[in-house]
Amino acid sequence: MYGPPPAPWWISPQGDGWNGRLTCEVRGPEPNCVLVDSVGMHSNVAEMVILRAGRLIHPTDAAVTTDVTGMRAVDLDGDRYLDVIGSTNDYQPNYAQGHNYWQTFQYRDGSLASTGCAPQPQGAPAPTQLLTGSCPAA
Repeated sequence: MYGPPPAPWWISPQGDGWNGRLTCEVRGPEPNCVLVDSVGMHSNVAEMVILRAGRLIHPTDAAVTTDVTGMRAVDLDGDRYLDVIGSTNDYQPNYAQGHNYWQTFQYRDGSLASTGCAPQPQGAPAPTQLLTGSCPAA
């Protein structure tokens, strides 16, 4: 064999591409990564990519967006698949004066789904487990 082995490619269908950050988990049943990127001024997108049988797979339902920046990928439930911590705003009375809430998304069965929210006081540390509280209505 001459040169390095071929590498699979994946182009994110969302995001600006300016602030992309890739976090990967390789100790689980299959290597998986979450790409977090900006979407406009205040939003973030998180997209799951899985290495399965030597190919990069992006499950259609494994992408979520939030209306506040600062998303991060971390395994919150110990299953060795990355979950996502984000923030959302209640827009009460508007975005600038609204209140932010932590929001967690769990990866399971090919999708990232919201598990719940909790108030996010200024300077509060990020959650260390999946949340189950109500999320504000946008």
